[in-house]
Amino acid sequence: MGLQCQVEHESFSKKEAVGLIAFDIMARMGNKRVFGELTLGPQNSIYKLEEQSGDARFYGSLNRLRLGIGGGIYMINKEEFKWSVYTTLLQGVAFQKRNLYSTLDMTSLYRLQIQPGMKFRIGQFFFGFHCGFTLVNEFSKQQEYVVGGSLGLVF
Repeated sequence: MGLQCQVEHESFSKKEAVGLIAFDIMARMGNKRVFGELTLGPQNSIYKLEEQSGDARFYGSLNRLRLGIGGGIYMINKEEFKWSVYTTLLQGVAFQKRNLYSTLDMTSLYRLQIQPGMKFRIGQFFFGFHCGFTLVNEFSKQQEYVVGGSLGLVF
C-alpha cells in the first residue's frame, strides 16, 4: 500500500498546455522480480498557458477520477533500495467538460492513457519519472507529449 502525488505536463501545441496533479492510493503485489499495481485517485488541473502571452496561469478545478492498472519489473530489488520499470494503463472519467483554449475543446468525459516509466524507492519513500501516450483523448486534438514525475510513500 502507498500514497503518491503525480505531476504531469500535457502539451497540445507551442502555446497550449495544461499541468495536472494527481493524488493516488496504490496497492502493489509481487515477488522478487515482478509486481502488479492498482491506483485510484483524483486528478486536478493546475495551470494553463495563456494563448497570447505564453505565460502559465494557475487555475484549479477537480477534473477527473483515475483508475490505473499496471505492472513492472524490478531492475534492483534490495531491502533499502529498489529500482523498477513499469507500465500503467490509466482510465480517467471527468466530472465536467471545460474549454481551456479557443482551439481546444473538451469533447468527451472519458480518457485512456498508457504510462511507461521508472521508479526509485529508498526506504519508505519513492520518486519516479514517466511519459504518457493518450490512446483515447477527451480533448479535440492529441497531445504533442505528456511527461511527468511522482513522489510517494509506501507503508
